Amino acid sequence: MRSLLLILCVFVVAHAQTGNQANEERSDPITTLSSYYDAIKSKDFRRAYGYWESPTSSYEQFAKGFADTDHVRLLVELPLQLEGAAGSSFAEIPTIIVATTRSGNERVFTGCYTLRKSNVRDTGWRIYRAEVSQVPSTARVSRLLAQGCHNSQ
Repeated sequence: MRSLLLILCVFVVAHAQTGNQANEERSDPITTLSSYYDAIKSKDFRRAYGYWESPTSSYEQFAKGFADTDHVRLLVELPLQLEGAAGSSFAEIPTIIVATTRSGNERVFTGCYTLRKSNVRDTGWRIYRAEVSQVPSTARVSRLLAQGCHNSQ
C-alpha cells in the first residue's frame, strides 16, 4: 500500500501597487514576505531593504544583488511555526523562490526566512534572518520545502 504525503503549500502572489503607492503590508509573516518580494520585483530596493530588522549588507550591495531580477515567484509551506520569546513573536517560513532574470533565466533558491514582530512596540513583522541558497532547478519541491527551516537549527 502506498503512503500519501500531503504538503500544504501556497504560491504567494506579490501585491500589485496602486498608482504610486507601494504596498507596505506587515500584518502577518506571509504578507510581509510577499510585500518584500513585491518591492524587489518593482525595483524599489530601498523599500525592500527596509523590511530587514538588521541588514547584513550595505544598501548598495543589497540593490546590486537584485539588479538583474525581473520577476519573482514565492512558494511557502504552511502552517508556519510561530514562537514567542521575551516580548517578541517569531515565525519560521520554509520558502522556495523562483527568480527570473531580465534575460529570462530562472534561478531557484530555497531555505528559511525567520520573521520577528515586537509585542512591545508594534512595528509589524520584519525579516530577522534568512538562510537561503541557490539549488538546481531540477530539485524536487516537496524535498526542498521539507528541508527549509530544519537546516538552520
